[in-house]
This record gives sequence, structure tokens and C-alpha cells, in this order.
Amino acid sequence: MPSIAIFTFDPQKFDEVIERRKQEQATACRKTKILAEWCNTRNGRIVRLIEDGDHEEILAAYRMWSDLGTLEIFPVTDMTELINQ
Repeated sequence: MPSIAIFTFDPQKFDEVIERRKQEQATACRKTKILAEWCNTRNGRIVRLIEDGDHEEILAAYRMWSDLGTLEIFPVTDMTELINQ
């Protein structure tokens, strides 16, 4: 089941967030797959659609970003599947 991950940060820290994201890309072990990713630079928010992966990896990702902002992760279900039940 996919999940949405929303990371909220101070827009003043945008450059730090980008550098951290580059570092994350270089060191990711890829157990949790990023399906899509968007950034709202004005309000300091990154939204990811992720495929559920290893819980330890998700927790490690949270710890990696915790000094720059807050991370919220929750599972989602496709509306078409719900409507067609």
C-alpha cells in the first residue's frame, strides 16, 4: 500500500533542505521507493508518494530530516478502488 510523506520546513532553510535531499539520494538503500515527489518552495513543504518499504528505513529517514522540519507519513488508498468496492 502506498503512503504519503509530507515534510514541512522553514522556507528560509530551502538550500539546506536541497543539500540534504542530494545527500539522501546518494546514500539511499532503496527499500522504500519514491514514486513521485513535489516541492512547494513558497510554503516550505515537500510531498512524496512512496511505496511502503522497510519501517526501519522510514524511521531512519525521519531522523535524518528531524533537525530541519517535521515529517508526517500516512497510508493512502486509491479512491477508484474504494468507489468500486
